[in-house]
Amino acid sequence: MNSQQYFVTPWRSKEELLEVRQLVYDKYIEKHDINAGRTASKHIQAWTFRGNLPHAVESTGLLLEAQLNHRHEAERQQVVDTFTIRAAYTYALMRFVTGFADLGRSRSGPGQSMLEVAKDIDLPAEFVEIRHEATHEGMPVFARLTKATSAALTWLYHTYWEKLDAAGDPSSGSVQTSLDDTIYRTSQKDLALHSQEQVQSILKEFRKSRKDEFRNSQQTGSSAIRDRASQLVALVSPLKRGHSMLAETLCAHGTILPSSPEASDAQMASAYWIWDDLLKEMSMQSRKFLKPFLECTISRLDKSRLHSQHRGLCSWIKHIFSDPGWMQLLDQRHQPLGRFAIQTCLLHPSDCTKTLCEELLQIMSKSPGHDFDDEAQLCASTFEDYDGESQTDSRTASKGGRHSKHLLRGAHVS
Repeated sequence: MNSQQYFVTPWRSKEELLEVRQLVYDKYIEKHDINAGRTASKHIQAWTFRGNLPHAVESTGLLLEAQLNHRHEAERQQVVDTFTIRAAYTYALMRFVTGFADLGRSRSGPGQSMLEVAKDIDLPAEFVEIRHEATHEGMPVFARLTKATSAALTWLYHTYWEKLDAAGDPSSGSVQTSLDDTIYRTSQKDLALHSQEQVQSILKEFRKSRKDEFRNSQQTGSSAIRDRASQLVALVSPLKRGHSMLAETLCAHGTILPSSPEASDAQMASAYWIWDDLLKEMSMQSRKFLKPFLECTISRLDKSRLHSQHRGLCSWIKHIFSDPGWMQLLDQRHQPLGRFAIQTCLLHPSDCTKTLCEELLQIMSKSPGHDFDDEAQLCASTFEDYDGESQTDSRTASKGGRHSKHLLRGAHVS
């Protein structure tokens, strides 16, 4: 099966895109062919109306159009309306800078200044300075605008257009995603690692502040917790597996789990006090958070050999579905997510997930209008080979996993 991912592009073929590059850079800029520049501008304008146009191509069109309008006005009349031309240059440059800064910030995380983002994506600081001047002080002088426009077109060539030769067929999405391959020198793996380090730092700081408040009998304001949750959600949302990464970081031993081996009821109560409000807030701010969190927590029951982790992880799952505050928060999602948690247990069969699955069925049976008969039958069938602590070897787990996946093939995992 072909695993390539396809995207809709505004150009018909890669050749059409390369033709526009030739018109702009080889003929218009190098050979001063005004007609070639106008033809390229018309192509880009048509692509704009079709939509899905990369910001690099859109910016090229805007900067090119500003230059062409300048030349046209200069040819048409002796006294050029500098205000109109300066406005066109200023608009094109501001769109150029703002668009790339937004793209960079979506990958670098919130809280960075535009200059910091520009540095991350190798965008010269002079462009940011021009945007700042235009925003807060008025349009820059004519000579500075024309010089910056030429420099911006050169930067776009080296950042985007030059890379198209090795980008492959645009119908496969490689041209459409070439900004990610060329502007951001860091790979997605490195970006995820950087984001994970930021997540770890935020969670570590949050845990410390909450522990200090617990010792001093203080209470964090809801706005502070909401801000911290917003920071985490904004940090992971742009990443492909961002919510899963956040869940894995939370489930690491010593984060939401007590660091001591006992994981007693008192220690779990402290863990709930520290983390519960933050988890609830993230669940409210992003509906994408809770499923990866449940899945990560349950899958760790199958992998971890530490009994203290088993107890702590199971306690969190049961707490989410039995705590009145969580039940009120989840509302209509309570039963679908409970069904999802049970079915995830079936896909990771072990003695621990068997016990958790049975306890979740008891919890969910108390919810109004419950109907978990199918899940109860699947649970009995899947865990028939698990009797207490007697069956824990890898062959039994493998057999249970294959059996549960077969049974769940027709089930709806919501």
